Amino acid sequence: MPEPRRILTVHSPVPPKVLDDLLTSVESALHRVGAGRVWIDAHWGPDLAVMAELSDPAPSVAGVPG
Repeated sequence: MPEPRRILTVHSPVPPKVLDDLLTSVESALHRVGAGRVWIDAHWGPDLAVMAELSDPAPSVAGVPG
């Protein structure tokens, strides 16, 4: 089972339209590279953490040129 990873932290305040566009784009990108699940973890409040389950790290994350 893939482990959850913190992908991005969004520091507030961010205007709602910018936040919506940003999070939608990040979610789409993560699904394109194979994320099985993407969610927002508000535990870090007031900041938001974008979390994702990825089966394998992306080559650039693993230190291998992509």
